[in-house]
Amino acid sequence: MITKGLSAKVQGSWDTQSLFGEARYKMPELNEALKERNPNGTLSFEKIADEKTVTYSSAAWVWRKLYLEANVNYDRTFGDHRLGGLLFYYIEDTSETGADKSMNAIPKRYQSLSGRFTYGFKDTYFWDLNFGLNGSENFEPGKQYGFFPAGAFAWVPSSYEFIRENVSWLNFLKLRVSYGVVGNDRISSRRFPYLTLIKEENASNPWGGTGSLTEEQVGANNLMWEKAKKFDVGMDLHLFKDKFTLTLDYFKDTRDGIFQERKQIPDYVGLIQMPYGNIGRMKSWGADGNMEFYQQIGKDAHVILRSNFTLSKNKILNWEDTKKPYTYLENNGYANNVQRGFVAMGLFKDQQDVEMSPTQFGTVRPGDIKYRDINGDGKITDDDKVPLFAYSGVPQLMYGIGAEFRYKSWTLNVLFKGTGRNKFLYGGSDGRNFDGYMPFNQKDKGNIMTIAYNPENRWISAEYSGNQATENPNARFPRLYYGKNENNTKPSTFWMGDARYLRLQELSLAYNLKVPALQRILGINSMNIQLMCENLAVWDSVNIFDPEQATSCGQAYPLPARYSLQLYLNF
Repeated sequence: MITKGLSAKVQGSWDTQSLFGEARYKMPELNEALKERNPNGTLSFEKIADEKTVTYSSAAWVWRKLYLEANVNYDRTFGDHRLGGLLFYYIEDTSETGADKSMNAIPKRYQSLSGRFTYGFKDTYFWDLNFGLNGSENFEPGKQYGFFPAGAFAWVPSSYEFIRENVSWLNFLKLRVSYGVVGNDRISSRRFPYLTLIKEENASNPWGGTGSLTEEQVGANNLMWEKAKKFDVGMDLHLFKDKFTLTLDYFKDTRDGIFQERKQIPDYVGLIQMPYGNIGRMKSWGADGNMEFYQQIGKDAHVILRSNFTLSKNKILNWEDTKKPYTYLENNGYANNVQRGFVAMGLFKDQQDVEMSPTQFGTVRPGDIKYRDINGDGKITDDDKVPLFAYSGVPQLMYGIGAEFRYKSWTLNVLFKGTGRNKFLYGGSDGRNFDGYMPFNQKDKGNIMTIAYNPENRWISAEYSGNQATENPNARFPRLYYGKNENNTKPSTFWMGDARYLRLQELSLAYNLKVPALQRILGINSMNIQLMCENLAVWDSVNIFDPEQATSCGQAYPLPARYSLQLYLNF
């Protein structure tokens, strides 16, 4: 401490990591058993891989980071006034071996100066002003530094004397609002994206010679920091002698200057590679909160209820793309990574239905999926894909509910977690994960699930079954096909599912045991014996595999239930 309320600190670090690995590889000759046997009844084999002798390889890697920081902090109270301030500076330098070219071997360097000023009056009104002056190597000289201010205000009406005297059940109420700008310099995987790089090629050129110079990377000489304007308004509430607490927030984030490749520069400009620029724009918004309720029951027991939630959505405001023939094909106005697909109209009823419908993919027969011709051009193409739902496999809503019940030395805990607004596609977002779900998608490889084996879930031609009812237009699976069916494995509403769920995540029972003899002899004050159970049950509409792995369509190791008996010794 330099003077009352004022302090300073300087610290630095040198970190290094190294790795050396070696591998030896050998593979025997591999043969696959065929369906047909030899005339004498023995298995017939076909060689699928040659024998490989032992090979050896090794690799070494070293990573190093230098870091230095310094800060000056001031915090003091003058009667009803509370003042605070902070100045913080840091600089870092990192490097590693194994770069694929000399430019990537250059150390990465960043530095920043940030500050904060706080003021409080009677612990009722609070102001907070912040700034950041950040420097990055990713921008050309003169544009390497960005200034990012922020401010916040909070009001605590529960500090008023008349509220404390007349509203006894209100223990604490805080209303707050904040707005600020933050910057992002990690906008590209390329080093120094503002540079134009030239490379030499030895190929023949149009003038009859060999060798030429060409642009390997077109630099973005107008490159700037990507900026996000963040707004938040919230409330903190305590009631009934702090038995009930609640925190709620609404947030909005508008991100400008997103770094993306240009798409609308015409070919006659003569560019070998499209340049990049800060042209993207997106906004996200949502709310989150948590709640807790505590109730004492008699002298020896209490119960605690807890819950939390997060709701988040986003929308692309500007993303440069090539001109689209229809507005529903554009990215603008839709969520980032929106799931697109065809609109299924059920299954083709008969050959006449196939012939009277727009052309689709491959050879289409009765029992195949029928798609809607969105643009009315008489054929089904990628121009008929429409936005189906936002971000496949990523829930818009997440929540948790927990409870604790304690009686003397016994404690029972339970935790539920769940999601909402979580659509997905069987077969994956691009239709490549049907193996193991669609029967015979890889011909003779893969399993057949029970639901696919059940004829009630499949469209079966009456020509085979002898019963017209088996041509079920609402069947879960279209007609069987040996191998991948080009038409039926397209992403569409036919394969759309709901992955929202409620899971019993944890259930535990603990007992706290105190043995005076162990305390005297070994110094053990108490022992906590706990039975922990995880992932006991889940309620969902997917059923055939875990809803958290729905986008993998069963091609992921299932989440197991776990049971453990734990012992904690408290000294």
